[in-house]
Amino acid sequence: MESEIQIRDDHIHPQSCELICNIYNFMSKEAVLEEPSIPFRAVRKRVAQATAMPRSRIYRIISDLKRIRDGNPSHYIHKNGENRHL
Repeated sequence: MESEIQIRDDHIHPQSCELICNIYNFMSKEAVLEEPSIPFRAVRKRVAQATAMPRSRIYRIISDLKRIRDGNPSHYIHKNGENRHL
């Protein structure tokens, strides 16, 4: 991340605040350019850039989402972060 920013909000997790800031910064840069910095069709790449997450993580999350939408989840992520098989 470009800079460490401490935001206090009792209702939003600090990681969510960081994610929101990353997306805001990405969209602000595009607004200044008045065009997308990454083509709109490159959705996964845009999400990775906007969230400042590794593309491999974005691909894995989207793959899991597609499996869940198809009604075929192989696992889900429990609140404490550990994988649980169904």
